[in-house]
Amino acid sequence: MSNILFVIFIVIIVICYVFNSTYKYKETFMNDNKNVIQNKKISVIVLNYNRPHNIKKLVDNIKDYDIIDEIIISHGKKDTEILINHPKVINETTLRNKYYSATRFEIVKLAKNNIIMFLDDDMYPSIELINNFYLEIKKDNNYKKNIYGAFKRICNKDGYNTNTNNNYNIILTGLSFINKDNALKIWNEMVQTKEFKHVMDQNGNGEDLLFSYLIKKNGGECKYINGKYTNLDISRGFSANSNHYILRSDFCKLLNN
Repeated sequence: MSNILFVIFIVIIVICYVFNSTYKYKETFMNDNKNVIQNKKISVIVLNYNRPHNIKKLVDNIKDYDIIDEIIISHGKKDTEILINHPKVINETTLRNKYYSATRFEIVKLAKNNIIMFLDDDMYPSIELINNFYLEIKKDNNYKKNIYGAFKRICNKDGYNTNTNNNYNIILTGLSFINKDNALKIWNEMVQTKEFKHVMDQNGNGEDLLFSYLIKKNGGECKYINGKYTNLDISRGFSANSNHYILRSDFCKLLNN
């Protein structure tokens, strides 16, 4: 009889252990999911300057993404200002074009979410591209120090190169993702560098190169994210200037020598 009681006792212990472990697993799983849900919303930062006709198209195509709950549009000048009336949209009209294209980094202070998407006004991402970003950071323990984006480049002592495969070291900020605290840290460091004046002298050309350079200097990585995006009107941007690539190539040499 005592042997039967002993067996029953052991069975009860095993059942309790399994139940307790399962409960803890479920609790941990739920907490992990809760953290992801709380932190996954995106604040999008867009600069409106020369192409206001793109802004409404851009907003119309991303405002229904559930993952995006804030779109901050910084209007660079009064004559191209196009205010969007939508619950997700914040129209910023104070900074104007103070730091040229680097104004996007100053705008980060206004964002409410931990994840920032920098977005040029001449494109918008597919939900597939955004999902690919989340798949990447899910397996990346260093994601809070990194920058992720759809455009990769080479910027080294030999200059600037747009022809890349897996050999790249720069992510352009025009369609990119970054942790808010990291963006502010890099921006605060960026304005203190001697190269920042060079960027300002070039009307902002090179802000993305300097930003990525400082990401790496601070122990982060520039990581490419594959996915579809849609181009809008690209006229009147940096690339429309005949010396655009010369300026960028010279700046890369300056950064890396």
